[in-house]
Amino acid sequence: EAEEGLDQFLSDTAALGASAPPSVAILAHSRGGLISRHLLKRKGSAGRVTSLITLHSPHQGSEMAVAPQRIADEAVEAVGGAHLPEPFEGELRSLARKIASPLRAMIDDQSHELRPGSPMYQALENGERPLDGVRYFTCGGTNPNYYRMYVWTFTPMSSVPQYKGLEQYFVWEVKPAEIGPASPMYASIRDIAPEITPGKGDGLVSDARARLPEAFHAVHVAENLNHAEVLWDHTLQLKVDRILRGGSRTAATIAPRLK
Repeated sequence: EAEEGLDQFLSDTAALGASAPPSVAILAHSRGGLISRHLLKRKGSAGRVTSLITLHSPHQGSEMAVAPQRIADEAVEAVGGAHLPEPFEGELRSLARKIASPLRAMIDDQSHELRPGSPMYQALENGERPLDGVRYFTCGGTNPNYYRMYVWTFTPMSSVPQYKGLEQYFVWEVKPAEIGPASPMYASIRDIAPEITPGKGDGLVSDARARLPEAFHAVHVAENLNHAEVLWDHTLQLKVDRILRGGSRTAATIAPRLK
């Protein structure tokens, strides 16, 4: 389907200028970066593709493909380490399980192919080479935090009676308090994998593994973003815009402007 989509896109855009079809940039997020590499390996640049930009793509695999249960268990135990009174601890353990459950669901059978060195990566890298005329850019994330955990408690003044004439009433007020050491959630977990280590990963892909193999001489930038934030971060959008406006300039010329 991806090959058919690329063929159709090249055909549609070629119609914009029959004598000089416009150049094409491929912008991909997450696993889309692997699909894009597969397409370029099989089909080449067609003389049209001039840039490949990947955002938080697991170019060298992700340990999250093999460690979700351990991470989920650690998240639940982190709540216990906060030494909260009941019923708060029981409720927060239940919440931690709910937060961690999508993580386990995300790592389905197909995602096991994303483990470093899997047969899928071996097949992709076999015979793969950078294409002439194509500039390569990669972006990785270093913020694995998706959740912060808070408990809402009544303020001391909530128990002080107020009076209006002879009528007694109370002003109920609650304030949130962040729960340490369980919040932010991933920061409280031991360094099971770089993907969920602050400063090293975005929660699903580590910055180090978001880089293309050295042969591509790709320009790489690291952003303090998680795997989802990269889709709407305005600062990163501006950097991508600079790449697209770079035209025929080399990656080395554009790189200093992206740092």
